[in-house]
Amino acid sequence: MAEYFVGAGQQFNNILSAMNACANGDIITITDSETYTETFNDIQKNTITIRSSINNPDAFPVLRIFFNSNTLNHINDWVFKSIIMEPNADSRFTFNLKNITFTQCVFRNYDYLLSCDCQANSVKKFESCLFYNFSEFVFDARKNFDNGALLITNCTFHNCANIFKDDFWGEHAASNPKIYNCVFTSCPGIASDVTDGAQQPNRHRHMILQQFKFCTFSNNPQTATAALGENCFVNEAESGIYAAAERTLPSHFKIKDNPRVRNCGSDTFGYSPAIDGSVRVSPFDRGTWEFEGQEPPPVTKMILPYINYQGAF
Repeated sequence: MAEYFVGAGQQFNNILSAMNACANGDIITITDSETYTETFNDIQKNTITIRSSINNPDAFPVLRIFFNSNTLNHINDWVFKSIIMEPNADSRFTFNLKNITFTQCVFRNYDYLLSCDCQANSVKKFESCLFYNFSEFVFDARKNFDNGALLITNCTFHNCANIFKDDFWGEHAASNPKIYNCVFTSCPGIASDVTDGAQQPNRHRHMILQQFKFCTFSNNPQTATAALGENCFVNEAESGIYAAAERTLPSHFKIKDNPRVRNCGSDTFGYSPAIDGSVRVSPFDRGTWEFEGQEPPPVTKMILPYINYQGAF
């Protein structure tokens, strides 16, 4: 396993050049806070990690990435860590990689993310990620969801019109995404309406909410959808959740010392680091931050690019 460095004064000044030089199993580390607009054409490499060495999540490098279809069909087991993801020319981010993990990443200012394949051999994991300012919805799956193919743990969602576009295709469809220890604020919808269900009877509506556990909402989605899963809190005031009144940077989503979000998550569902890189302390908090007082974000410590889960999802 080799490591390649991207940034000012490093061996590569863009990610694509480092990608062309690396082999299966290698790591690409970005050492500055620049914005990288990249198009990956015909990349056929597996088990690649793209990560940042930046200490402060407000200064993570910004990656605006586009995968062409040939790349998507030939890569597997990628990890993105400590990256801010923003739209490229397309306002969507297509992540039809066979297996992909996002750890401590920030997704912002998209119309929506798009995943075209979430079957059992194609697992998508989001661990301690932050999603904010989505104009339509966050997740749109266009093929069958096998059980456990989408895992979302200790994430925060803010100002997202909808979380799921509710037109998953296939028999198992929307019943299978698993969402644990997450916080949802200023998100008016959990799943958008399906108006053509009669024409496509395999589409399932609102079943996804059976998989929400130990989550906190600033509204009450139960008024429009099916019941939430176990230990979910609704109608929580945002002022009682976040330490900062302004919420424009990743650090602004640090939680307050509030028992409704602090020490009320579950560690049964898997291990997930805090967005600052620290190891979560049981009992877990909810959202991307582990509560550490009101001081500025601590220095990020680089951790192994792969997460070993405790227990089964």
